[in-house]
Amino acid sequence: MDVEESIRTGYLIDSAGDNLYAFFVGLLDDGASKRKGISLDQGGGQHVFEIDFMGWTGETGQWGSSPDPAKGPNKRTATGADRITRMNVFMNYLRVGQTDSITPARFEYGQYTPNGFLDDHLDVAVESPNMVPPKDESSIFDGSLTVVEIADLNDVFDGMQQTES
Repeated sequence: MDVEESIRTGYLIDSAGDNLYAFFVGLLDDGASKRKGISLDQGGGQHVFEIDFMGWTGETGQWGSSPDPAKGPNKRTATGADRITRMNVFMNYLRVGQTDSITPARFEYGQYTPNGFLDDHLDVAVESPNMVPPKDESSIFDGSLTVVEIADLNDVFDGMQQTES
């Protein structure tokens, strides 16, 4: 498994706002090039993990809701199943699940683990899951997905519902 951690950043105004952009740059330095970006970092951007992984037929770990191979395969578990079934079960979890700021997924990796040096998990949403069974190999599949750290709005909603006694 390969995990690449990054921060997505961007410019306050991109090429879609050329007229507004030219106006602001014109205020900054008369006669200079207008090909300068405008950046304002107020905590914007996204904390992102790009994850590449491999699964295989014969893997002995739990795959889905049950560690017991006799309880599957079904739409919730593929422990002990072949690679295609494992791919289908995982994609089904992602297909029917909702990972957003109301129901975030939990991501634990490296320092982002309970009792890790940051002492907690990250709330994330899942983007662009992809799994491919190579045609030249009958027992493995390659997969990738992106997880993006998100705010858990349940804390905000819980605070708004509190009343003074």
